[in-house]
Amino acid sequence: MPKLNTTVKSVRIDNDTLSELENRIDGTFNSWLNGVIEEYLKSEKPKKPDSTGVYPTIDKPIADNLSRMAVFMGTDLSGLVSALNDGLEDGSLSYEKGRLIGQSELKMDRFYEICHDRNLDRQKAFDRLVNMLERS
Repeated sequence: MPKLNTTVKSVRIDNDTLSELENRIDGTFNSWLNGVIEEYLKSEKPKKPDSTGVYPTIDKPIADNLSRMAVFMGTDLSGLVSALNDGLEDGSLSYEKGRLIGQSELKMDRFYEICHDRNLDRQKAFDRLVNMLERS
């Protein structure tokens, strides 16, 4: 039974998109959409940049520290944030467990698996590999 205090709104969705969405969601489109709306309303509303272009959710000491790091790297805060954005977009950086992780262009998964399977310290195994290559 629908609640009495509700409003009906029509939504225009491409048929293929709706079909794909209905295949992915658990339940009806209406209940899914209501859940998404409730979660959005519970979350903090995204803030807009102030007149300086800086988002107010960045604490001033952190922004100042990032600015100093950027100058050390030969750029400004905008350049540093742009580089972070590019790295996250192209996959060379990822955000995992509260940390930025640089992703190597090398595919190291197999090396990590072997080290894990043989209970080897990855750094020591890598150092031994480098030593072997130097000798060859």
